[in-house]
Amino acid sequence: MTVKSSGTANGRRTSRCRAFKQRLTMAKSSSSSTRSSAIRYLKSQSEAFLRYLLFTEEAQLTSPIQGNPNFVKAFSRRGPRDRKGRSLRDLDLRTRLFKYPCSFLIHSEAFDNIPDPMKEHLFQRLREILTGKDQSPDFARLTQEDRRAILDILLETKTGLPGVWSADRPTG
Repeated sequence: MTVKSSGTANGRRTSRCRAFKQRLTMAKSSSSSTRSSAIRYLKSQSEAFLRYLLFTEEAQLTSPIQGNPNFVKAFSRRGPRDRKGRSLRDLDLRTRLFKYPCSFLIHSEAFDNIPDPMKEHLFQRLREILTGKDQSPDFARLTQEDRRAILDILLETKTGLPGVWSADRPTG
């Protein structure tokens, strides 16, 4: 990637961010038709974000791949781990890239800085997906085992989860 194309990509991201913030402001508008349109747009964007976050369109590996052992160890070590030693940074490299199909970027500062109304909606939808309440085709590739593992990992490693998530903590 050249510096010029990198700058262009940054410009597009800035424009999308500006448009997103504008729609968020519109969602708070007093005009019901403007508010309705903005909310529809924001919901569609949040669903796309969740599909990305949960790797729903990830290509399956047709054969195992091998990474540099030093990189694999260093990369995996950087992530927070639950009490079972699992992390969203754990690599699979046999049938898919990551062992748990949820982006480790959920632990990033960028995610934490998503505007609160959108982040609350994302957390609500993510909980619906991971608890199995949402069984829509968009998330059908997530097995019950993957959903439970991701939920457990997030419950122990993600700060700022809404209080309602505590009901999903495993007992014992």
